[in-house]
Amino acid sequence: MDDSTLIASSKIGIDDRLSITAEFYTLNNIQANSAKYVLLSSSSPSSQINFDLSPSSLVTTTSLYLSSLTLNTSFRFLGVWFSLSASPQFVLKQSRSMVKDMAALLGPKKLLAQHIAYLYNAVLLPRLEFRLQTTFFSESTIHSIIAPIFSVLWKKAGLAATTPLALSFLKLPFSIQNAFYQFLSSHIASWQKIFTHPDFKDFALYAISYLQGYLGAESCPTVINLEPWTQVVSLQTHTLFNSLLFSSRLNITWFLPFRPPRQDLQPALSLQSILPHSIFQTAWKLWKQLNIFVLAQLASPCGRYLMNWSDLRYFSIVGRKGRIPTWFNFIKNNFLSSSSSSLLLPSYFINSSFTLASPCLLDHTVKDYHFYPQWAINFDSATQTLSIGRVCITYKKQNSAIMSHWLPVSSSADERSYNPCPETVGYPTRNAKVFAAYLPITLFTSWSYATSLALVHLTNPSLPTSSVLSPSLTDKIEDDVLPLSVQCLYTDGSYHIAKDSLPSFMTSAWLALDDDGFILESSSLQLPSCFPSAVRSEIYAVVLGLNALSHGSSISIYTDCSQLISLWKRF
Repeated sequence: MDDSTLIASSKIGIDDRLSITAEFYTLNNIQANSAKYVLLSSSSPSSQINFDLSPSSLVTTTSLYLSSLTLNTSFRFLGVWFSLSASPQFVLKQSRSMVKDMAALLGPKKLLAQHIAYLYNAVLLPRLEFRLQTTFFSESTIHSIIAPIFSVLWKKAGLAATTPLALSFLKLPFSIQNAFYQFLSSHIASWQKIFTHPDFKDFALYAISYLQGYLGAESCPTVINLEPWTQVVSLQTHTLFNSLLFSSRLNITWFLPFRPPRQDLQPALSLQSILPHSIFQTAWKLWKQLNIFVLAQLASPCGRYLMNWSDLRYFSIVGRKGRIPTWFNFIKNNFLSSSSSSLLLPSYFINSSFTLASPCLLDHTVKDYHFYPQWAINFDSATQTLSIGRVCITYKKQNSAIMSHWLPVSSSADERSYNPCPETVGYPTRNAKVFAAYLPITLFTSWSYATSLALVHLTNPSLPTSSVLSPSLTDKIEDDVLPLSVQCLYTDGSYHIAKDSLPSFMTSAWLALDDDGFILESSSLQLPSCFPSAVRSEIYAVVLGLNALSHGSSISIYTDCSQLISLWKRF
């Protein structure tokens, strides 16, 4: 028996490989049945394709005719069904065909309704259960699959063809199993076995985390309302999603012996649950196109701000054209602390470690002696004021730069309006229009949530480490306690994309120097890959370094992450 697979980018390549295969069969005295060859082609299907084998003394046949199939066609080879398009439709087609064939076979037979019911319960359902073990269809689809065999059963039992399925369970004097609930219980039992078996722990964690990431949900999919995602086409046959969905409808509780990422958070707040039904109906099609389903997708990484429409466009969360939709204006008018603010109401705050939006990194390279503006943020812990600066031209040899400064209009936590620093005058340069700081500015939401995210971690000494970091990282931090003589702390974080068999992950490191410039302590570690990003790895590096400091330390932080903490000092 031969199960070789020949792959080529052109017909000539297949000709060459078939020639080599034919010579191999001749040398090894193998008789090949070309009638069972299966040919898949990315081009339009043809009735037959002629393959010209290379002339050889070992090959008597110089041509071979094969019928081609398209790539989206399912086929059976050596007892195994294949579908290269990964579509569940071929499973649905096979299931329908299986039921129709049995119905056509049993219909003309002189059998009682009890016989049909027995064959349905003992033969057909187990075969369907095996065929559908990797795919889960809705209840209406399952009923449409088994409709032909029930039509035969109604006829044998003397019932009308229009008898509802639910009524038939009561009228028939013998037992008929409900196909949908049997398949559901089988899927639930399979997933529960995977979740509880120690050998499948890694796969179970991957499956639940992958689904969680696909949904963009804040909490574990076993504890959230999955109804908002039921209209997503790609999830309508997803076995794990549907097992969880129908379990929730039947009040079946799932038990996970391991802790999935973000299980300890409140359930995700879907947009459907907070918007009026009329607005939801008009916005649903757009949400499906943009894959927006929960409020966290519109919130800042610190979880306190609603990103404005310009920010959402900048991050490519929404399209770059068109006006602001009604549903977004409704959120702005009903879920913010004030009409002139982007700060969410406290009841809608989201844990900063698990929001979905990640700000884009700015280029941290500042060209010397060139106009290449970079924004910098500085927080004075003594006065609790935040200043904004824009570096215009740097002079690295002189260790100086031309910078414009702005200070907040008020000390409000939601303040985004800044005026020029009163002690700074316009710089006497020829390009005064660029460098003079005489106009007020208004920060985008991205700057507001960047600063608030840093202040949460760096100005709250009572914040427990365990709420930010995992226990393993907490143990790592407790090993490092730096003396008060530390003056400089250098931090760095990096995000490594997935390559080959390695998943994506983050790494963070910090280096502590004393006032003489000597290295006192350093630390580096790999971070868990729960929604990894370059920004998050930088935040981890700062938090790890700060937690190693003694209480009351005064430190200068140096980092190359310009968007979040570049040039922040004296924390």
